[in-house]
Amino acid sequence: MANPAIVKLAPNVIQVAINSLWRGVTPITTVQHWQFGQAADGTSCAEVANGAIMQFQRHLSAMLHADLTYQNAHWMLLTSATSPTGTVGLAVGEPTGGAKVGFSLPPNCALLVHKQLSTASRSARNGRMFLVGIEESKVDALGTVDAPTVTAAQTQVDLYFANAATLTSSTGAALMCQPHWTKTNRPPLESGGLWPATSVSGVSQLRVQPRIATQRRRLR
Repeated sequence: MANPAIVKLAPNVIQVAINSLWRGVTPITTVQHWQFGQAADGTSCAEVANGAIMQFQRHLSAMLHADLTYQNAHWMLLTSATSPTGTVGLAVGEPTGGAKVGFSLPPNCALLVHKQLSTASRSARNGRMFLVGIEESKVDALGTVDAPTVTAAQTQVDLYFANAATLTSSTGAALMCQPHWTKTNRPPLESGGLWPATSVSGVSQLRVQPRIATQRRRLR
């Protein structure tokens, strides 16, 4: 039986890499995937990327550290034989970096956010998002994030997700899990120009995890 969490899409899946700098030196990238139904050209792709970085700036900055400063968003249209790309700048009037001050965890430690599907299955892979810039005082020696921080972060993440479908006035977009393919192994189009139903998974909820994720190992 087909998994109802896997959705059949219009042929527009865009990867948006939100680029930041840690203390002005170390590059940090947060990768997301979005699906949108409008005709895909450079303008519509840029609108999705503009909306993605605007929502990131507006709703996630309050939970991240001031050592993190945003740079731009780079987009790539995955559902195209030519994989066009482009870059957009920051949204004017929104925060340009994190807001927290004090000691922070190093950039190889991140708050882990699960992208959950509406119906889980062994074949439907949940995605993950890593948010760098967590206060050191909020995490204990075992990597456990204190409950008030998790609750506050979940509030911000919920706001971010709630606004994901209205990135701009002209281009709606839905947040997706990572595709089950890359630009070099994309599946063939089905009749009507649609990608196979197993190509991309829709996200139903973002859930902040109570343990941080690290670059070298995963804390259990």
